[in-house]
This record gives sequence, structure tokens and C-alpha cells, in this order.
Amino acid sequence: MYSEGFTGKVLAVAYTMGTLPNTTDIAVTLEATTEPILTENNIAASFVKYPRAGVHGVTGTALTYDGSRLVTDYIHGHMDRIKVVVTDAGAATTAGTLTVIVG
Repeated sequence: MYSEGFTGKVLAVAYTMGTLPNTTDIAVTLEATTEPILTENNIAASFVKYPRAGVHGVTGTALTYDGSRLVTDYIHGHMDRIKVVVTDAGAATTAGTLTVIVG
């Protein structure tokens, strides 16, 4: 499924559990760039996550604070849609509610 188009930052992803089996996987990405926002496997409970992406320097290498802790920033979308794929959920289940908060 796809969201409406948006431009902004992905601030949070909230999932309210339905009656899915605990083998259910969810992948949330940006449609145009396929940039991953969040991947959750074997979901067994509701959650709220605050996804971030690694930041790179001008040479393309990952930026770190001290050589080991990755610098991250919000995931940005520009005139893009959010794509959600649910797998391993079975046929007769209620998915629950997935809310992506953008700003």
C-alpha cells in the first residue's frame, strides 16, 4: 500500500497491533528512491519507532562522532510516497494500524 505524496521528514512510525501472527514482517520504504525507512520482523506487539538514516561526508564515507558512533539524520522525502509491504501475515488476519508521522 502507498501513502499520499509528501515532502518533508519522516519523524516516527507507529504500529498498533491487530490480530497478525508473530511471524509478520513489515517493510516501509520511500517509493521513488526505495530508501528504507523501517523494517520490522516477527512483530509481536505494538510499537513506535523513530527511524534515522546514516549521514555521509563529501567523500561518500559515513560520518561518525568518534570513529564508531554513526551520525544520523531524519529520512527526507521530496514529492514521494511511502510504501508499506506486509509479509508472512497469513490470510485471515486483521492487520492493525500503521501510522507514519511526517513533518
